Amino acid sequence: MSCLKECQNLLEDHRVLIAQFPVLKDRFAPWAAKLEKLSKAVDLESLKGERALWQFSMEFRKIWLTAVQDHTVKSLKSPAHFHSPRRMGGEKYSFPYDRWGRPKSFEEGYGESLELAEGWQGTHFFFGNAMAALTTFMMQFKQMSAKKKVSLLGHQGYFEFHDLLRLMCGPDFSAHLSAHLDGFYQRIAQGEGDLILIEPVYANNDLSVFDEQSFFAAWDKRTNKGETIVLIDTSLVGDRFDLKTFMERFGDYSPAMVVQFLSAIKLHQIGLEFSSFGILSIFMAENSKYFSHRAAFEGSIKMIRRTMGNGATYDEYSAVEFPLLSGASILERHCDQVFENNANLAKRLEEVAGLGLIKRVNHPVLGTMTDRSHAVAPYVVLLLSEGSKADVTFLKRVLEKQSQKRGMLFQSGSSFGFRFHRFEVNDYHEEKEPSFRIAMGSFDGPTVELIGCLIEEIAEFDTFEELREAYSEIKHPDD
Repeated sequence: MSCLKECQNLLEDHRVLIAQFPVLKDRFAPWAAKLEKLSKAVDLESLKGERALWQFSMEFRKIWLTAVQDHTVKSLKSPAHFHSPRRMGGEKYSFPYDRWGRPKSFEEGYGESLELAEGWQGTHFFFGNAMAALTTFMMQFKQMSAKKKVSLLGHQGYFEFHDLLRLMCGPDFSAHLSAHLDGFYQRIAQGEGDLILIEPVYANNDLSVFDEQSFFAAWDKRTNKGETIVLIDTSLVGDRFDLKTFMERFGDYSPAMVVQFLSAIKLHQIGLEFSSFGILSIFMAENSKYFSHRAAFEGSIKMIRRTMGNGATYDEYSAVEFPLLSGASILERHCDQVFENNANLAKRLEEVAGLGLIKRVNHPVLGTMTDRSHAVAPYVVLLLSEGSKADVTFLKRVLEKQSQKRGMLFQSGSSFGFRFHRFEVNDYHEEKEPSFRIAMGSFDGPTVELIGCLIEEIAEFDTFEELREAYSEIKHPDD
């Protein structure tokens, strides 16, 4: 990768968008002409060229979202009955009012890009965000069960899911999150959990990788297979989890359903974060006990979505027509670049782990299951050998100041879209090892090398006291 390659990718994104929405050609023409000129600039492969590409990316985002707004602003949030709002591509999209959106054509278009196992069928639902999608399903899950008390079994996972469980657990619902994956698989074999939660790569400091072989060894011993629902959060792995093969492995002993949910703001929008968007996909095998009740189940999901206001708005649906409905190649390329950049950084920093302040580097590429297609991650976790809350805050300040001083495209912030490079110092907890994470985006250029150099320099310090002496111009919270 290089700045030239990034430039070419951005031009390709433009060509795909214009092919999908020809009416926008003139609107993007000045931007495209300037980018073509930049691609031939002698200083393209520099920090200056890299920053110019960042600005072009943001301008691309602005032009697209402005076009979306110019289109959707023509419709009220409660259109008159004779007025039919339309999608960006021209198809009708009618709704009585915005909260009652009926995005069936959007959802079917998304489903056409997915390959399912023979004998399985899928239905897809769009939401305002992933937590809205998950909350809607969990409400339906509790409602549909004939049991007086239902349970969930999982392993650690994303922090907001923990918060949701705290809200939902009570006399009729319980949850157990195993501390270790071995214990998780053992409980599956013993028949625990009406709902089993899987993350192909777990959003914890270890970035643990889900082992489908251990899962199915446990599943084969389970006696209540047909009563179980398997829930999969693929947000962190993009298109890398092989759902088709996963479904095929169940054979004649499929669960009641396989439910996939994902945060589409993360890896499904080429890192430009057009909309906070969630997708819920419900897959059932023809031999599922619920297969004949699919229509009623899906209708209930839609009812909860509109009643709770969990769906996306007309603006949000329109904003993700590109690139969500633009074909799989854009998603695949973005994921390739993000995962490659993070894997390369993890392998580089592994060389300095244990020598100073960086105690350990965690990333699936450094683990034992690198042959799995889903053994990827859009960030690298760095565990520190020491550090108080004030020390960790000081480290954040060092990274911010040095990034600015060196002209790097490296900012503090939540990782989200993974186009630009970011770092995030995790919330400090006395019972946990201090840590921070680096989310390498799809962008390439001089900053990629500079990030590696900066972290290697920090890793050379044995203590935070030494780091404070070296960067004495930066205020420590304890000073």
